Amino acid sequence: MIAKEDPDLSSLEKEVTFRLNKHDQQLVVHSEVASVNRALLSREDFEQTRTRTDENGTIFSLTGTLPMGTLKISKYARVSGSFNSIVSKHD
Repeated sequence: MIAKEDPDLSSLEKEVTFRLNKHDQQLVVHSEVASVNRALLSREDFEQTRTRTDENGTIFSLTGTLPMGTLKISKYARVSGSFNSIVSKHD
């Protein structure tokens, strides 16, 4: 599957959101950013729940879940400020 940015969205509309609650013990991720989508698709533990594609099957938007333990909020900033380093690819 190919993930690209939707050319019809402005940069303000291309968001990544993380949501979790104590009951489900799962992290819900929604992304309109291609590099984050590619990283999510590479992870075996990512379960897609919704995908927005074009007529060719190109992925523009992903929503899905990850185990809650995959999220870590560090007291140190990442070295890179780019979107592609937000989600680690699955080894």
